Amino acid sequence: MLAELYWEMGDLEKAEEYFVKALTVCQQIENPAVSAELHYELGAFYKERKDFFKAKDYFKKAISLYQKIDPSIVPQIEKDLLSLE
Repeated sequence: MLAELYWEMGDLEKAEEYFVKALTVCQQIENPAVSAELHYELGAFYKERKDFFKAKDYFKKAISLYQKIDPSIVPQIEKDLLSLE
């Protein structure tokens, strides 16, 4: 994903821009699996940037989505969410 490449290169503004664009497109085409992954990735992105408020929001939404499509992933996201407190 383009956003992840920008994140790895350290261009955080571009990474955020492309994460948000990808999420917008994903919601338009109603793909819950990709939407769940993007919410998780955005949570991790904001956690790394120490924007814990946004990280919590995205992790919580990822949990909600994954509970419907793949509950086995939820414990890891909950662990990431708890690490913010």
